[in-house]
Amino acid sequence: MLFRSDVPFDVVVRNFGAEAAANRRIELWADGAQAGQLPIDLLPAGTAKTIPWSHRFTRSGSHIVEARCSGDQLDIDNHRWLSISARPFLNVLCVAGKRGAADYLTLALNPDQSPTGAIRTETISDSQLLETDLTPYDAVILANVGEFTPGEARLLNDYARQGGSMIFFLGDQVAAERYNRVLAGPSRQVLKLLPAKLGKVVAQPQYGLDPLGY
Repeated sequence: MLFRSDVPFDVVVRNFGAEAAANRRIELWADGAQAGQLPIDLLPAGTAKTIPWSHRFTRSGSHIVEARCSGDQLDIDNHRWLSISARPFLNVLCVAGKRGAADYLTLALNPDQSPTGAIRTETISDSQLLETDLTPYDAVILANVGEFTPGEARLLNDYARQGGSMIFFLGDQVAAERYNRVLAGPSRQVLKLLPAKLGKVVAQPQYGLDPLGY
């Protein structure tokens, strides 16, 4: 999450009582200061309502967000807190499976190629992956990487388990069988970094949208 940008939140209010709740309000607080309030006209018994909210933090670091609901006699359960961290910028590592595979990605993330931008990118080749410390990066983008060794898979798995984000962009070099065997295995002994197995490449794809199925 970047500071100086609007951060969205969803506040879920639930009525556990046997009667409808009316004329309540939600107060939204950030770092001990009220940041807004929203009315709840009616909340029937046993129902919940989701209230969207956004807030822009003006400094980086840790922040406390609080939602307060007014109007009943048990105040202790009318508060919810969330601790979040705002970053001055994001570090993104692009791993190129072949020369130029990540050029458009880095351009999209940082169009001005500014060293002081909100998203800062670095590109390495896939042969450098195993030697790279992934800890400083908020996200790792793997662009048309043909396959992964067990060592590389373990490196990515450790990074994901520590909270890192990964994006896979497939391309003409990708060996689907190798991806499935190393990154999406069916057993506990094989790392499962992919949400699904890769299928075969379709030579002449036919794609369409059913306007009645939106």
